[in-house]
Amino acid sequence: MSIAARRAIAYAGLGLTALYFFVVAWYYMTGLDAVFILWEGMIALSALYMLLFFIAILESVGAQRQGWKIVSLVCAVCTLAITSTAHYANMTADGAFIADFLAEDALAWGVFTGLAFLFASLSLPAQSKGIGRVKYTCLVCGCLCFAGFIGHILGVTPLWFVAVAGYGPGTAVVCGELLVCYKREVVAGQK
Repeated sequence: MSIAARRAIAYAGLGLTALYFFVVAWYYMTGLDAVFILWEGMIALSALYMLLFFIAILESVGAQRQGWKIVSLVCAVCTLAITSTAHYANMTADGAFIADFLAEDALAWGVFTGLAFLFASLSLPAQSKGIGRVKYTCLVCGCLCFAGFIGHILGVTPLWFVAVAGYGPGTAVVCGELLVCYKREVVAGQK
C-alpha cells in the first residue's frame, strides 16, 4: 500500500470520527428516526473503516510479528461482522428500532476492537520513534475498550463511554500520529 493510500486512510479516520460524533449529537438533539438510521449506517461504516485502519497500520509488520498482525486483523473482521449484522438488523426490524445501544456493540467494540488494538500494539516495533508512539497509543485504546466492556458487563453504563474514548477519539489520535510518521517517511525518501 502506498504512503498516499495510508495517508488517505488516516485522514479518513479523522473525518469519520468528527462526522460520527456530529451525527450522534444531531440524533440526541433531534431524536429524528432518519438521523438514527444515519447513525446506524455510520456505525457499520466505522467498522469497515476500522478494518482498513488496521490493515494500513500493520502493512509493514515484519515476518517475526505476523502472527500478532493476523490475530489483530481477524479481530477487526469480527468487529465488522458483528456490528454490520446487528445494526442492519436494528435498522430493518419491522420499522421499529431495537435500541440506541446493542449488547452486540459491547462485544464488537469492547472486546474485538480492544483485542485488535492490543494485538496491533504487539505487532508494532517499539524502537521507531513515530511508530513507537502508535504502538503505545494502540495499547491504551485497547485497554480503554476493555474497560468499557467491563462497565457494560457490570451494568455501569457510564463506564461504557471509556470504550467509546478508546475506539473514537483514540483512533483519531492514532491517525494523527500516523500522519506524522508518513510525513517523516516522505521526507526521508526525498533525501
